[in-house]
Amino acid sequence: MSLDFSKNGYENLFKQALQNGISLFCGAGFSVEASDSNGQALPTGPALLDELKEQFPYIQSYRNLPRACTKLLHTDKGSFYSFLESRFAVEKFSNLYYALLGISIKNVYTTNIDDLFFSHL
Repeated sequence: MSLDFSKNGYENLFKQALQNGISLFCGAGFSVEASDSNGQALPTGPALLDELKEQFPYIQSYRNLPRACTKLLHTDKGSFYSFLESRFAVEKFSNLYYALLGISIKNVYTTNIDDLFFSHL
């Protein structure tokens, strides 16, 4: 069974939901069209681990992000947090995000640490 999003199907229900209010669930992919003050795209998992290894060479042997972050929290929490705050401060983003201003949003649930949603939209 396939969904019919035509005018005779679910399109009108979808448009009505956008007006009445929807909840957004946003993960790392949400911010792919945003960049920091240096014009660099915001990193996700493996790319973030690589950047952390450059910034904090003593975690070079770590192969996964959660363990590397745990090590940083225990050894250099202040510098780690400063890096994350700086790296995930959105400076530029695609105008496509402004489309969200035309819908009624009831709730935003996000796993992201960037400030795109709350500082710019």
